[in-house]
Amino acid sequence: MKYQAMFFRQLDNDNVECFLCGHHCRIAPNNYGICRQRKNIGGNLYTYAYGEVVAANIDPIEKKTSVLFYA
Repeated sequence: MKYQAMFFRQLDNDNVECFLCGHHCRIAPNNYGICRQRKNIGGNLYTYAYGEVVAANIDPIEKKTSVLFYA
């Protein structure tokens, strides 16, 4: 599903500039940015990754240290 994106500004000729990452993509109408997840449709930027899991990692909150104690 597509949702209207945040962090962009409209330019002339229905172009947009995305500010989500450091690339600051200037996206022409009906084209995607470098991320391939944000598309310019009619001068508005839409995202196709909204609400989708993009990364998952199982990592314990507390970790045991491996310290050797000598008596």
